[in-house]
Amino acid sequence: MLSYRHIKDRDIPYVVILSPSGKVLGDSYEKVGEKIPSNAGYPQTPDEILAYLKLIRRTGKAFSDKDVDSLKIYLTSKN
Repeated sequence: MLSYRHIKDRDIPYVVILSPSGKVLGDSYEKVGEKIPSNAGYPQTPDEILAYLKLIRRTGKAFSDKDVDSLKIYLTSKN
C-alpha cells in the first residue's frame, strides 16, 4: 500500500488494479461525487459499494453489465 498510496497508515483490505505493464488503473479509494474518497477495499456502506462498482466498471473491461449487476446484488445482500 505504501508503494501505491504513499501513506504509512494501513487501511486493509486495500485493492489496487494494475495494467499488464504495472500501471495503476485504479484503487479502492475511488471518489464518489464530490466526497473525499474512503477505502472501499471491503465495501459495506452504500457509498463504498457505489465507489467499488464504479472502480470495477472503469477498470474491469472484461466485466459485462450483468456481471457488475450481479456483484452489486451480492454486495448489497450482505448488509
